[in-house]
Amino acid sequence: MPLKPLALGVVQVGESSAASRRRARIALAAFAHEEGFALLDTVEVGTNELRDDLAVSALATLAQRNRVRAVFTAGAVSARRLREAGLPATVKLMAVPPLASPV
Repeated sequence: MPLKPLALGVVQVGESSAASRRRARIALAAFAHEEGFALLDTVEVGTNELRDDLAVSALATLAQRNRVRAVFTAGAVSARRLREAGLPATVKLMAVPPLASPV
């Protein structure tokens, strides 16, 4: 069985509960799997601007170091912000449909 290409996830969480953040992460992983990707990690944004900047920067570094092919986003995640943080242009950005995402 061939290995699936790697992907990362970004979930916009805001002031949601731990349970809803967990559900959002699971939904993102399931959607990535259905699209043929293995989800390496997921970061959360939307709680604190400084923390968000660090999370997005870490995501861009992970993408570069691991030859990630896609980033799946759930919620109001800015593609421009991801690109400005250093996410390679070769990485495909894919929004999770609202029905698949509980955020």
